[in-house]
Amino acid sequence: MTASISLGVAGALGPDAIARIATAAEDAGFASLWVNDTQEGDSLAALAAAARTTGSLVLATGVIPVDRRPADEIARAVRDLPAERVVLGIGSGAVRQGAVDLVRDAIGRLREQTAARILVGALGPRMRALAATDADGPLLSWRTP
Repeated sequence: MTASISLGVAGALGPDAIARIATAAEDAGFASLWVNDTQEGDSLAALAAAARTTGSLVLATGVIPVDRRPADEIARAVRDLPAERVVLGIGSGAVRQGAVDLVRDAIGRLREQTAARILVGALGPRMRALAATDADGPLLSWRTP
């Protein structure tokens, strides 16, 4: 069994830099590149740039807040990406009331429009349950010990 090692970068680096990093990561044998989505950096534009320069690297987003970026917009942005290589991390963002319903709706819309794997940024018990039942799993990258 070989170990799968991933690399994570901030979307704020921009698509051009991330495409160069993706090529180097793939050449070095990394399994996946995770791009954190921020207001200063569009993770989906970065994944599109990375997809153009790589052939096997899994392309993944840190949590895209669906209160800021709706599922239909996310689906349009990944439409031309190789779905078998894409992992979408989504979460509720700043929403507190109705967060689980918002993410559940986003999962459903993304399932209808893309074949990408979907992970849910899930720190609380209700969001972790949603990740287990409706998505492909939780994304626990910010989970404290």
